[in-house]
Amino acid sequence: RGVMSFDLVSTFVTQSSLGCSQLLSCTSRHAAAPLQGNTVCVWDLQSTDTDRQLLTLTGHRGKVTALRFNTSSSTDHCLLTTACHSYIIVWDVEVCQTARLAGENVRSTVVCKSPPGEVTSLTLSPDDMLVAACCHNTVHILTARYECVLAELKGHSSTVRAVEFHTTDYNIVISVSDDRTFKLWNIKESEMLYTSSIISASPFVSLAVSDTLQQFCVGALDGILRVYDLTPDSMYECLHTVNVNKIFTKQQQGGEGCEGEEVVLETGASLQTLHYCCINTQQHTTVVGELLTLCPVLCVGCVTGVVVLNAQSLDCLNILPLPGRVSGGMYPLPVPGPFSFCVDYNSHTLWCVFGGMFDGKVFTITSPLIDTPAPPSNGEGDDSHYQPVFSVLSSAPALSSSFLKSTVTIKPSQNNKLNKGQRPRGGKQTVANKPLTFHNKIKSSGYSQSPQRALFTPQTQHNPAPQRRGAAAPSQTKRTEVYPTEGPPPESLSHRVTVSVKRTAVQCVQFSPSGRQLACGLSDQTVLLYTPPYSEQGRDPQAFIGHNGSVSCVRFSADSMNLITSSVDGTARVWRKGCADPLLTVSSTTSSADKTKLFGSSVKHTQFYYIDKFILLTSANTLYIYKYNIETGTIDEVKRYLSKNIYKVVKTFESFSCQEMTAMSAANSLHSYIVMCANSNRSVDVYDMNVGKVFHSYQDAHTRPVHCLQQNLGSSSCEQPAEGFDLFVTAAVTDGIKLWDLRTSRCVCRYDGHMNRSVPVGVTFSPCGRYLAAGAEDMCAYLYDIRSSSYISKLSAHSDTVMDVAFNPSQPQLVTGTLSGQLSFFSPP
Repeated sequence: RGVMSFDLVSTFVTQSSLGCSQLLSCTSRHAAAPLQGNTVCVWDLQSTDTDRQLLTLTGHRGKVTALRFNTSSSTDHCLLTTACHSYIIVWDVEVCQTARLAGENVRSTVVCKSPPGEVTSLTLSPDDMLVAACCHNTVHILTARYECVLAELKGHSSTVRAVEFHTTDYNIVISVSDDRTFKLWNIKESEMLYTSSIISASPFVSLAVSDTLQQFCVGALDGILRVYDLTPDSMYECLHTVNVNKIFTKQQQGGEGCEGEEVVLETGASLQTLHYCCINTQQHTTVVGELLTLCPVLCVGCVTGVVVLNAQSLDCLNILPLPGRVSGGMYPLPVPGPFSFCVDYNSHTLWCVFGGMFDGKVFTITSPLIDTPAPPSNGEGDDSHYQPVFSVLSSAPALSSSFLKSTVTIKPSQNNKLNKGQRPRGGKQTVANKPLTFHNKIKSSGYSQSPQRALFTPQTQHNPAPQRRGAAAPSQTKRTEVYPTEGPPPESLSHRVTVSVKRTAVQCVQFSPSGRQLACGLSDQTVLLYTPPYSEQGRDPQAFIGHNGSVSCVRFSADSMNLITSSVDGTARVWRKGCADPLLTVSSTTSSADKTKLFGSSVKHTQFYYIDKFILLTSANTLYIYKYNIETGTIDEVKRYLSKNIYKVVKTFESFSCQEMTAMSAANSLHSYIVMCANSNRSVDVYDMNVGKVFHSYQDAHTRPVHCLQQNLGSSSCEQPAEGFDLFVTAAVTDGIKLWDLRTSRCVCRYDGHMNRSVPVGVTFSPCGRYLAAGAEDMCAYLYDIRSSSYISKLSAHSDTVMDVAFNPSQPQLVTGTLSGQLSFFSPP
């Protein structure tokens, strides 16, 4: 916030008071305002030639009540539309300027001679063919080339304050009114397509439509900004809600006000003007590149000042309280009246023209449009030669003093130290390590096998077809060697699997890196490990039983051999396929030898780290990092309790500003120094494990504590650009999902289309990095394209709240887990 500054460019004095009506408009070159009631003045914003700075347009017989440039025009003509009680006139500014310099009469096109009342708002279609005028509670559609009324749209019960054309379908217009509703109209049929319910307690006064994000926003008199979805078949759902008054209040409390001025806020400041603009800083060839290079901006002009928001994340980029001062101004700026915004795409500059509320002065201020926040700082490190890490992909070797170079040292036992034939001290012969009774291995009595989790199923196929020798077993879904990056998302239900006979909630699901195993943690203290084919007729899952509480997290190792789980019982356990007992149980805060210092609370999250070299674990407000050793080879069932697997803590990070770490994420498939932790104080800390310190912290990442934190780690079956690994998402109850860029430490996009009011549901990236999957409380799962704030698919084939979601890293497949104990598998259509 505050990375862009406003500069005062010029001041223009009119001879009439502008008030709060829409009596200002500008483009990247021209600005227009009424000069003497019925006269309109047009001046050049950028030209230094005094002969071209002023153009007077006369022709109205009454007071000008509204004017508008074709700011969203797809043509090169600069058209200005003005209105009074007698006429609505369209002016070609370039033609008028040429005629004035040649000494000829300035000509215009009259499109309506007698409007039925005072025109409160005007707009031109993007192709400059149509004009929409608001008169009382009616929207009039006129042609811009000759005098003709095409349609009269009636349906509002009060004065229409703003109207805009659809950016792609010019036959659709959107209007807002004092009746606190918005409506969509079809011009050809002169019919209403959609009408909203009464949404706000305050009237709607402003409207803007985005041409890149397929959304529109509505501003109310009480300072509330609402963003709605404009994609086809979206039913125009509300995506975001922003209280602009809180932005000014937070800015004032933070001490970021203007120099020497005390900011006085007005409760319920009216959002008078809204404007979308977008800058593409460079050419992009990938989905991630397109997301990171586009700079959509939403400009808001209100009584208390100017706010520039990131249109995708709705984060505040810049703020100018008014009345106040800007650089280049010799005197304070007054209380603002009408606003107008435009963009100079050559210099990537935002122009803001506004007039005083009680005088005839017009001020022009500029600001750089491209948001360039400073990269996160690393803090004070012990090694002055070490450069801060701003990416998940490490580019420098580990420091010599880093704990990442620590290893586990195994002390040999006393029996291993004896030479062949040498007797131990005391002269006694040791007992041979052999079975005492059967002289061979004892067959297991069945306790190591998974318990029966389904009732008896009769065998219906008595004469199975013989399988050709050497032929592969038929798989349920065709496995691909390379994950498709351009295909459709998995949104078609293929089958379901019930995890238990009794109703048992699925807390978490996770695919192995190879995609050939699926683990899910249940609320009945059990972990299930599935192998393909994932269906009711497939193989029975292996059950890992050992936790004394609900399983909170499951993660695979990088080689897909081991599985680590955490539980509310205060332990983390490492399992292996085919072994019923855990290979390692982490229950101590120090080492496996110290059984006295146990965790004081539940273990929320755990995972392998640094290509299975370490174990990360969070409990309460502390992050623990363990080095460990697990013996390889076959495990003897008789001596399975005589385990030599050990662990020892190498580093701990305690966050004193919070009570609990609510989420954690780190890359295990590569050597990365980045570990992220979300805290209960709504912040997200990013650790640089090479130096063992926090190098950046995202304060107030959400309005609620973050319950899900996921990095875009990709897959070995799919290629991604390097900048894609620096993306991560956070989710919080009632605050949606936010997409962040680690290199610039800013929120890139926001997703609020799913329902999440009380339950901490899961979010994950697809292996190709194009999609996001999220659980929801309305018995649906949602798929998002990371470039759009609205969801692209709603997966409704569920019977309860979707708790967690997971993508298969080797093929386009999505699995969801619900509170009712069902796993649903989705594939591309």
